[in-house]
Amino acid sequence: MKMLPSLHTLDIFEAVTELGSFSKAAQSLNISQGAVSQHIKTLEDRVGFKVFFREGRGVSLTPSGQSLLVSVQLNLGQIQKTIEVERRKQHKNELIVSIYPGFGVRWLFPRLDAFRRLHSDINITFNIINPRENIEAHYSHCQFEYSVASQHSLFIESIFPVCSPDFARRHGLKPGAKTKEQIKEMLKLPIVFDRGPSHLDANWQLWSEKVNVSPPVDYKHFDSHANLTLQLAEQGQGIAMGRTCLVIDALREGKLISLYPPVVSNPHTYKLVRVIADSENLAYVAFHQWLQSISHEISDFEANLAKMGRG
Repeated sequence: MKMLPSLHTLDIFEAVTELGSFSKAAQSLNISQGAVSQHIKTLEDRVGFKVFFREGRGVSLTPSGQSLLVSVQLNLGQIQKTIEVERRKQHKNELIVSIYPGFGVRWLFPRLDAFRRLHSDINITFNIINPRENIEAHYSHCQFEYSVASQHSLFIESIFPVCSPDFARRHGLKPGAKTKEQIKEMLKLPIVFDRGPSHLDANWQLWSEKVNVSPPVDYKHFDSHANLTLQLAEQGQGIAMGRTCLVIDALREGKLISLYPPVVSNPHTYKLVRVIADSENLAYVAFHQWLQSISHEISDFEANLAKMGRG
C-alpha cells in the first residue's frame, strides 16, 4: 500500500497524459510546471518505473505508463461512481434525470410545474443529452430512452406531417385527410427533417409507405435535433414530420397545423428507465407515477385530432 501515489498525483498524471506536456498540464491545473515535474518524479519513484518518455518539450507514455493509465482511469472512475451513488442515497428527495432536448423542451418541461406543485419536497434536475452522445456517459438516477415501443413505454403516439398556418396558406394546403394525388403534390414542397437518437428521417419513409406514396427526396433542411426541425416548420420554412408528443402544444397554440390525420403509429416512443437500481428512491417512484398519470393526454389529443381530420 505504501507504493500507492496520492489521488492528486494521479490527477496530474492523467492531465500530462491527455495534454502531452508538463507545461500544458500545469497551465490547465493552475499550478507551476515545477510542481507537475515533482509529482511525476514522485510517482515514478513510488511505482519503480518510468511512466513517460521525455521528447523535447513534450512527453509520451512508456508501455508501463500506458498500463498504469488504463488502471488509473478504470479505478478512479469506479471510485467516483461509488462516491456519487452512496452520496445520492443520503438524499432521497433528489432526482437527476437524463433527457433528450426535443422531448424535454417540447413536452416534459412545460408540464413540470404540475409535478412540482404535487411534490414540492422533491428536487429534480436534468442532464440534457445531445442525440449523438452516449446517454449512459452522464450521471443520473434515471433516463428517458427513445426506443421500440413496448409495454413499458409511457405512451404510444402517431407520426404525421405538419407545417405553419402561413406556409399552408402560401401553398394552398388544408388540414386533414388527402387523396393520394394531393399527398404527392404536397411532398413536392420544401421538406425539413432531422436525424435524432433513432434516425428520425426514417419516419418520412415509414409514413410514405403507410399512405402508399413515394417518400420525399428534396429535403430543404437537415438538422440533428427534432426541436430545431419543428422550429423551422413553425417559422414557415417547410413541412416537418411531427410526432404527437413534440407537436401537441404547437398544434394547440396554432403555431402548427396537421396536414394528415394521426393514422400512422410511431414504432418508437419514450420510457423512463432506472440507471441506479435503488428501490428506496421514492422521488423516482413519484416522478414515474406522475408521468404515467399525464401520458393519457397523447391518446386523448390524437382522438380529437382524428375527428377534426375526418370533418
